[in-house]
Amino acid sequence: MGKAVAFPTETVYGLGALASDDAAVMRIFAAKGRPADNPLIVHFADGQAGLEACAEGGQVPSTARRLAEAFWPGPLSICIRANKETVSERARAGLDTVAVRVPDHPIALKLLRALGKYVGVAAPSANASGRPSPTQAEHVLCDLGDRIEGVVDGGKTCSVGLESTVIDCTVDPPVILRPGKISREEIQAVLGLPVMDYQHSAEVTTEEAVKERPKAPGMKYRHYAPRAGVTVVEGSAALFVQSVLAKLEEADEADSHGRAWLGVMAPQDILEELRRSGGEKLRQCVLAACGDSVSDQSSIARDLFAVLRSFDEMPDVTDILAHGTEAKGLGKAIRNRLDKAALRSDLDPNKS
Repeated sequence: MGKAVAFPTETVYGLGALASDDAAVMRIFAAKGRPADNPLIVHFADGQAGLEACAEGGQVPSTARRLAEAFWPGPLSICIRANKETVSERARAGLDTVAVRVPDHPIALKLLRALGKYVGVAAPSANASGRPSPTQAEHVLCDLGDRIEGVVDGGKTCSVGLESTVIDCTVDPPVILRPGKISREEIQAVLGLPVMDYQHSAEVTTEEAVKERPKAPGMKYRHYAPRAGVTVVEGSAALFVQSVLAKLEEADEADSHGRAWLGVMAPQDILEELRRSGGEKLRQCVLAACGDSVSDQSSIARDLFAVLRSFDEMPDVTDILAHGTEAKGLGKAIRNRLDKAALRSDLDPNKS
């Protein structure tokens, strides 16, 4: 009791503790340096048992049941009204709702089954708060090695590479609170109902937004950011290449001392085009392939956090240019993470 251990899932590594144990949940928040108003997702081995255990009065919305049947095990977290006796108030961040999911990973499921189908494990990503999420055990150790009780090393088995889609089934129509691999279109096809993307009201002031309690992780605070500044470049491969070369021209005028100060992350096919065009100027760059090709969003998602983290091992890299994946399908989740890393969220309380 009162312990926190990291383990792999198909999305990212999670930092797990018993969802009903206040002391264990507090260990998660302390280890991560996580804001107390940022709720945790509760993981179960059995979807229907988990929903019933967590649901207020055992009443599970029909939309939640249908989505669980269609997508679990898998990278979808379903937000329902919470049974406050089952889920620690700390895990819920004081909310009357809780997000539940069943991970699609053999190690995670083995751990959860050993606890019993009605026992939930609260497990946010196993990184220091605000940092890129971990997709390898060494990422966890880098951030939290001396702050937690252990890491179950699953190798490089986080096949999705981005955190789960979170959908709020406490409202009508349901609302996607955080995009992930499972898209709005896929969810609508199952429900036969419209599903909305979450949008902050234009009437909400910055001060009110900072005070707002998020219903799900990834909605409010700075996330996924390496130490170097990130700029997302939208548009074609040709435009991205032009942007990199223009950035290098500006640096020449400011005297860059010849060091490799610019990190460039893009799919392999775009980097190949850059190499053909860049010549000697690229000596100032560190090129990192994020995905196999611009059309392969799954490989881009798989590589994203590891590439962001790789730049932290290069102290000379002060700026990062990232190719902005088209925000459709899985690309919407990729862009969400990149935009957060680039501090483009209007709700970032650290943003002046």
